[in-house]
Amino acid sequence: MSVELRTLFRLIAVLEHSEEFKKVLFACERHFESGYCKCGPMEMCNIALAEAMKEDPTLVLRKWRRVFTYLEEVGIIKTRKLEAPANRPRRYIKLSENWMEALRTAIDKEYEKLIR
Repeated sequence: MSVELRTLFRLIAVLEHSEEFKKVLFACERHFESGYCKCGPMEMCNIALAEAMKEDPTLVLRKWRRVFTYLEEVGIIKTRKLEAPANRPRRYIKLSENWMEALRTAIDKEYEKLIR
């Protein structure tokens, strides 16, 4: 699975500083006021993550579904899913505790594939 490096680095940067982003994002403010904010510490909903990365929230899950699946498989992110009404956050993403080690391992595996 190829993940565009720029997207990966942007995703990691946003998730690493998620608490700072949550203070300034319109999506977080709107969901907090309406009672739909279910974000945990150092975690962002898919709508806030899309806004922070300047992407269209309606397309982000379809566009990045394989990226999220791959990053979860290699242990870089953790995803939590909740049932929610339409136009409300359903997926919550955060970096795993050992994301840096998981990233190194994923890079090493890709390197091994290249030199075989």
